[in-house]
Amino acid sequence: MSDPSNAAASAGTAWLSGELGDDGFQSQVAATVDLVEVISDPSELFPGRSTMPLELFSSMLVLDLVFLDRPDDPARVALAELLVARRRPAGHFDFFFEEGLLPTDVDCSAIGSALLVAMFGEDDAVHSTADRIGACVDGAGVIEVYLPPQGERRRLDATVCANAAHLFFLLGREVEIEPTLGHLTHVIESDGYLDGTRYYQSPEAFLFFCARMATASGAAADRFVDPLRRALDRHPLADSAGASDVAMRLGAAARVGGHIGSLPSRLVDLQAADGSWAPHAVYRFGRRHGFFGSSALVTAFAVDALRRVSG
Repeated sequence: MSDPSNAAASAGTAWLSGELGDDGFQSQVAATVDLVEVISDPSELFPGRSTMPLELFSSMLVLDLVFLDRPDDPARVALAELLVARRRPAGHFDFFFEEGLLPTDVDCSAIGSALLVAMFGEDDAVHSTADRIGACVDGAGVIEVYLPPQGERRRLDATVCANAAHLFFLLGREVEIEPTLGHLTHVIESDGYLDGTRYYQSPEAFLFFCARMATASGAAADRFVDPLRRALDRHPLADSAGASDVAMRLGAAARVGGHIGSLPSRLVDLQAADGSWAPHAVYRFGRRHGFFGSSALVTAFAVDALRRVSG
């Protein structure tokens, strides 16, 4: 008998391969987390624009979650080429293809740099970007969201901290960001993520990216696996949770040895006939009105999770 989790993951991977375009994967931008109220007028978010700007972050996540371990897959090759083409000369990455729409951010730079390390190995530009991230801290030494020059945008987001820490653990430089690691421990153990974080509205996103961080190295696992497992045990996922949260919870639990229970079957049951999962917002536009997400992103989280638990 075939494994339903494996079959669902394979169908999701095939759907993603068919959806890949010349510009990678693009999020919808909507006024609500279910992405029903799509913002059709880009000038609401970007005054003066007639088209929504292209973004890189969704392609980074799909590459990381689904295609990174498939080096001969045409989708992996195409996404890797897109990532390399969109790397700025200084080594960092921006959320949008177009420069200047947002300040350069730690999240994109950390995830993009980690992907390059995984695919091609370390280089001077990766370490230079890590230097910039490590120096981008608040008064307590915790890594902020936007790289200098950042003007008035002094922002903290614990999920962004986890993605920055993932890069530092991967490079063996985690000792340089001890205040950030302490901050993450505090947020996990105090349940400071239950209302989401600044740019990630779901607490499951924080738990997922922390669990991803915990797989970066033995040192990361030693420090964060047990606190994350306890956090997962403290807060079982609601029966009413949608596919996005189920996928992120299952992906987190599979990484740190947390309770899995019926999560795989719940996720399989939510899959559409074409192999995808319903669209939902994964991140939001700070405190401004706008949520980013897509079927591709939810499908990527689902494929990653189901692969990890399939027989």
